Amino acid sequence: MHGVILWGDQDCERALIWCEDHGSLAFYKAPKNSTSVPLDFDAGDLVFFDVQEGDDLRLALNLSVVASEEYPFLVSKLRQAMSDGQAAQNETRHTQSTVVSLSEHSYSRCAGLEDEEKVFNIR
Repeated sequence: MHGVILWGDQDCERALIWCEDHGSLAFYKAPKNSTSVPLDFDAGDLVFFDVQEGDDLRLALNLSVVASEEYPFLVSKLRQAMSDGQAAQNETRHTQSTVVSLSEHSYSRCAGLEDEEKVFNIR
């Protein structure tokens, strides 16, 4: 499977990978008894790996870097999208609560159809 490294720790040879199938993130940890040369990876690198599904954990095995810095701005774009989404969600909550309070206020002032016609200029 292909993926993009979102976070990596070179010293511990660990990484968190966004997978091409947009499923769960995959976690990579170099094998303890590995005799291979340590991988040189960083956030934004395009990687290829085998997937092993575990107990609530998706593991990346046999990791190899396909292209360094292929997606250098992915992490910052994801952070921005999350921030924008939270802001929009907060704005929606505020707007909904404002509409509800205006609606409740308008109807509490309206005793009957005649009053509603005056408030909303309905003829």
